[in-house]
Formats: sequence, structure tokens, C-alpha cells
Amino acid sequence: MGECGNTYPPQEGGIRTVLWNSASIFGEDGKTIVATNRQGQDITDRKNDRVEYRLRASEYAKMNVVLEEEIRQRTLSDAMLKKTLSLLNASLESTADGIFVVDQRDTISGYNQNFMNMWNIPPKLAGIRRNEVVMNYVSAQLKDPEGFLASTKELWFHPTRESFDMNRI
Repeated sequence: MGECGNTYPPQEGGIRTVLWNSASIFGEDGKTIVATNRQGQDITDRKNDRVEYRLRASEYAKMNVVLEEEIRQRTLSDAMLKKTLSLLNASLESTADGIFVVDQRDTISGYNQNFMNMWNIPPKLAGIRRNEVVMNYVSAQLKDPEGFLASTKELWFHPTRESFDMNRI
């Protein structure tokens, strides 16, 4: 039985690829060919699909290279960010000042231990991360809590302004 790929022009035009299978049928002596059986199968679409798959595989390989480079860059950026945050945290903790950071949603985004010690804030309270709760705790320790809260609220409306206030405890 032999196989052979042939192309032929179909009746509507264009070229098609056909896979031919043939088998010889032998007579009683086992040597004389008495007939040949042939069968053809149009494999044009299968062949075209294979070419398209190869093109897609090549495109995917190129995209994979780009994505691997992006992952490498992000890994480097992540390492640099971790190093920068570590340095920033070390700087915040090494200063003698008490530092307390609140974001635009009134959520505590950072503080140093000196701030916590300065105002005797228990860790459980800081873990709540709500500025209002911590400010109420701090202001309860002051002789003029209204003035202190007014001063801190003024900073919300003028975020570039610097403030230096002395408060009596």
C-alpha cells in the first residue's frame, strides 16, 4: 500500500491537496496483481490549518519572549521597590520625630514608633487604621483638643502647607 500527496485543480478553481492511498489485490498465486484499489482524501484544509498553527506558534513564541522580559523587568522593579521601602522605613524609625501619615480617605497609611510612644497609643488602636479613632485618642490627652483638631483639619485643606504646633498635655 502506498501513499502519495497530489494536488489537483478542483472544478471551481484553485489548488487542492489530496492524500492518495492505493493497495494492490493479488490473485490466487499471491504474485499476480489482479486489481488495484485507490482512495483519495482532500486534506487541503488540514494542511492549511497546519501552516496556520505553525504561524501562530511562531507568534506565540515571540510574545512569550516579550512577556518573559516584562516579568524580568517587573521582578527587578519589585526588588528595587522593596529595597526603597526598607530604606524609607529605616529612615522613619531612625528619626527623633513622631511621624503619622494619613491618606485622602482618612486611613492611616503609616507611622513610626516614636509617634506611638509620644502619644502612648496602644498597638491595637493603631491597627484599626482609622485616623478619626487615633485623633480622638490623641486629642483626649491635650488641654486644647479643639485647637489641635482644627490645626490638623487645616492641613487637609492645604496639603502643601507645613505646620509646627506646640500642644500642652
